[in-house]
Amino acid sequence: MSIRQYTELVNDQHYGYVDYEINYKINSENNDNLLEATSVCVFLLVCINERGLHTAVKINRRHLNWQREKMNVQLAVQIFSNSVANAIDFCRIDLKLQQFDNSTATSLFIRNMNNIFDLLNSRNLLCKNESQQPISLSNIDRIKENITKYIEYINDLYIDNKKMVLSERKIGFLGMLTCLQNIKDIAETLIATKKQNFLLTYKICCICKHLLIGTDCMSALQQRKCRGGLINASSDVIKLCNIAERIIRRYPHEHNKRHPIQRMIIIALRYVTSDIFDDVLHMLEQGPLQDHRTELIKLVLHTYIQLRLRYIFASKQHKIKRVRKKFTTLVNFKNQ
Repeated sequence: MSIRQYTELVNDQHYGYVDYEINYKINSENNDNLLEATSVCVFLLVCINERGLHTAVKINRRHLNWQREKMNVQLAVQIFSNSVANAIDFCRIDLKLQQFDNSTATSLFIRNMNNIFDLLNSRNLLCKNESQQPISLSNIDRIKENITKYIEYINDLYIDNKKMVLSERKIGFLGMLTCLQNIKDIAETLIATKKQNFLLTYKICCICKHLLIGTDCMSALQQRKCRGGLINASSDVIKLCNIAERIIRRYPHEHNKRHPIQRMIIIALRYVTSDIFDDVLHMLEQGPLQDHRTELIKLVLHTYIQLRLRYIFASKQHKIKRVRKKFTTLVNFKNQ
């Protein structure tokens, strides 16, 4: 294969010229009179020959040499992307390569896994991709149908003439079934009844939710004020609030500085012990700075410090002697 040394810009698009070594002669004088390389095969061949381009899929050498990165979850999940499924379909349908004749089931599996991951990790309310959109009144019926389709698909998966959900590798698929059914039930409870306008599934974690709620730390004041809808904080949340209160009282000079909440959160993290939220075992599957335990601690500290600083700043206004209300009528009476 040979490629000309320069490209041409036509209608905001770059075109190169290529010869697939069909009737190619090294000493030919007509090497520049070649056909336009508008096929994506050119870029695939260039990538294979290590010319510095990428094939527009997420698979690279790390995915092929996965033996030393068996526990890298992100590396494994990247295989289940639509770009990989599109590349397989392109090789089977458009290029008609014999190596991809029986790849229909593989591309279908990859697409379903990609859509399931997108559904369980929706983050952006304004997302245009249908598989990544949050659950709302406008799409709840479509999402419920998709969830039913995904559940049926997972239940119909077989490996070695045995159902996948009954095999030795069933844990991940059972987890998907549980998450899909939970999302469907939550959507019917919150969205269908119009208690909530939309639902971002990325923010849902049942384990972390139960860590914030407790029943054995209710004070006498809470019992008197509770009218049936009050949620009681857990002992770990109370510990974090006590740490935040000590920081607020110990560092009053931080109140008037720039970004006081972030400053005090950094100081408070020094006093957080390892026994707080120690039941979040899935933190071992995430990055050290992106696990749910760290996010929960920062969220609790941020909420409490923000609430206390608002009260402190508002209470300073109460100490001012208010004379406007007293003299307003007198000034109006004297026409001043």
